[in-house]
This record gives sequence, structure tokens and C-alpha cells, in this order.
Amino acid sequence: RLVLATNSDYMRALLAEGRFKDSTDCPIRLPDVSSRVLETVLEWMYVGTCGDGVQTMNEAADVLEAACRLQCQDLIWQLVTVLLDLIDAETCLSMWDLGERLHLEKLTSRATYVAASNFASL
Repeated sequence: RLVLATNSDYMRALLAEGRFKDSTDCPIRLPDVSSRVLETVLEWMYVGTCGDGVQTMNEAADVLEAACRLQCQDLIWQLVTVLLDLIDAETCLSMWDLGERLHLEKLTSRATYVAASNFASL
């Protein structure tokens, strides 16, 4: 509980005794997060790295969505930093969409810039 609450604002609020009905329920359910993605987030919480859980841009996007849902600010920052360097003409539109959906200004801004720079080829 301590590790979860320390690394996730969502978990901190959820596990705060008496604040929510879910704070005493076991297990905690996260139906929109796959077990593989959750395993990657938990590895980051315990070890500080995502290990083999982020091999592709799609995997990074899935973990980023979970990190945003769980409000893991440090993990969000790390993943956005990685994705900013990987955005290219092929991925800019999907990264733009992801940035918009997750309200990540830096990701949206970079993806928009790359899309505008490569407009003719899109």
C-alpha cells in the first residue's frame, strides 16, 4: 500500500482510510488496464524502470494511458520524454491524438509541430 500510495496520486486517494468505499475493498479493480500494462507500472513503482514492458511506441502509449489514469506523475514525465524523441511523420498523428486525449501539452505540441513540418507527406 505504501509503494502504491507513494507513486500514484490516484492510489493515495483511493487507499486513504475511510475516504472512499474502495479503500477497504480487496482486490482493487482497474478494468481498463491490462495485466501486462499494470505489471509494467508496478515494476516502475518498485524498481524505478519499466524493464521489458515498453519495447514499442504502442506499448509506451498504453503504459502512458495507465500512468495518467493512476496519476503517476514521474512515470508520465519519463514516458513523455521518451515519446517526444520518437515522434516522426509516421507516428505524429497518433501521438497528437494521444496527447490531446490525455491533456499532455508537450506531447500534443511536439506532435503538432512534426505533423505541420511533414504536412505534404501526410
